[in-house]
Amino acid sequence: MNSVVGLDIGQEWIKAVEITEDLKIKKVGRIKVPVDKEQEEAEQQIYIKKIKELFDTFKFPLENVVINFRGSYILTRTYLLPSPVKEEFETWFIENIQELVPGTPLEEVVYSYQILKSSRAIIAFAEFKEIEKQLMMLQNCNIIPSMIDASCLALYDTFILHPWVKAKKNLAILDMSNSQGDLLIVKEGDPISASVVNCHS
Repeated sequence: MNSVVGLDIGQEWIKAVEITEDLKIKKVGRIKVPVDKEQEEAEQQIYIKKIKELFDTFKFPLENVVINFRGSYILTRTYLLPSPVKEEFETWFIENIQELVPGTPLEEVVYSYQILKSSRAIIAFAEFKEIEKQLMMLQNCNIIPSMIDASCLALYDTFILHPWVKAKKNLAILDMSNSQGDLLIVKEGDPISASVVNCHS
């Protein structure tokens, strides 16, 4: 049976979970990352070493890997569409993209979107150089991810069947680590905005 590996590369921990086609958890693993924040080049090599160690130790397959992309270089918002028709939405998106990501040259960002049942669209933008850096790091581990998901969207998908979300209540979902957290605002069942918050002890 085929499986998918979800990979979360955090500042202090790298975590992975292997899930089968029928949504059963096959294995879970994590590894601590001792990183010198002042030496970015050395930091990259440490991450590469630790990712390889994690996959070797827990025997995770290198195929069908989905990565969770997080950080302050992620921007996620939802917008009320002038039309739910995909072609008309894409025309509107192209005409208004400069206003959606103000102050950022278009050639420096990549983006993805999903049209929700409420006729709103959730759009995620990320800095191209940050995604490129992470992809190069994974390539050094012989991993070519089959999908890249913004951490806030993965967070929403985790809670999409929660009674509060199904009841279209307004709520906030917070995923915290030692130094950072992802904050997702949900309004009437739809994700509205997401941001990164710093956590200080």
